[in-house]
Amino acid sequence: MAGPIRVLVVDDSAVIRRVLTTAFRTDPDFEVAGEAGDPYEARDLIVTVRPDVMTLDLHMPRMDGTNFLRKLKTQFPVPTVVVSGRAAKGSNVEREAVEAGAYAVVQKPSTGRVQDMLLELKNAVRSAAGRAPAGNLSARVRGSMEGGAPRPAPSRARGRRVEAIIIGASTGGPPAVLQVLRALGPDAPPVLIAQHMPSHFTGPFAERMNKTTALTCQEATDGAPLRVGHVYLAPGDFHLRVQRRAGRLVCQVTQDDLVQGHRPSVDVLMASAAQVLGAGALGVILTGMGRDGADGLLAMRRAGAWTVAQDEKSCVVYGMPKAAVEQHAASSVLPVEGIGPAVRDRASTKAMAS
Repeated sequence: MAGPIRVLVVDDSAVIRRVLTTAFRTDPDFEVAGEAGDPYEARDLIVTVRPDVMTLDLHMPRMDGTNFLRKLKTQFPVPTVVVSGRAAKGSNVEREAVEAGAYAVVQKPSTGRVQDMLLELKNAVRSAAGRAPAGNLSARVRGSMEGGAPRPAPSRARGRRVEAIIIGASTGGPPAVLQVLRALGPDAPPVLIAQHMPSHFTGPFAERMNKTTALTCQEATDGAPLRVGHVYLAPGDFHLRVQRRAGRLVCQVTQDDLVQGHRPSVDVLMASAAQVLGAGALGVILTGMGRDGADGLLAMRRAGAWTVAQDEKSCVVYGMPKAAVEQHAASSVLPVEGIGPAVRDRASTKAMAS
């Protein structure tokens, strides 16, 4: 059984550090690995204590937390939960923290409600450490993920029309997702995306995609039909799946159990595409921490789909793509700037390569 989650607390306020460390030390699920008053102290501690998760204030002396996150993720990425009084839900501060690599953002209460904040923080840290209650994939889906290198795609896959493009991403994902989508035209097959981000951030991200690409982008809703030139983003805290109802492809949006600490789960989305679409799907795994999506991408490849993983050099965090590559889930490995054109070319031929 896994031991307590080792947390590094980083905040320039000694009072806040005391509140947070006391909360973690009095809960058997956690252990305080260390505490730091600024990013430079935190950097040195990360190397020596190797925390499971870091909590991070944004406004600190010598270096702000957002810049620290950007520097850290290229050298020693640590799942990070931002705790800040200025990061209100939906604010630019929160958006910048998420894009810099924060797993989640918790706002410090101005007055009162400290216990509510601490509960939210503990849940966010559990999730960042992969200790959130995890639901299981169905036996049928899990069976399609077992084993080693993928079997060759069946010959019937040749010439199969691309019915949907499936994208999974986490840390550093929003800019990468946008770069891929900007290469696609309004005649592209429907695109379904599972991006790890706070629930109140997926709506604004869908609006941003809608304004900056040639596609019609929206948060997915249950039963929404898949249309050419449309993008469906999994709402925060909901799973997204491909489903065929009455012969028509639609979105299925549910809030069943987290899978390996994630909801939305890239594995869940990709496993559904493997099952429902087979060789008619196209899978993309982009930058992100952890291994969510590796098993799902493998299931897609085994079903005959063409699959691609982002290369290490262009990743913000080479976690999810690395896991996919290591288990031979990717047909191709490309830099992020090459993925969009490759996807466009595969989809425009209306055929899948085995």
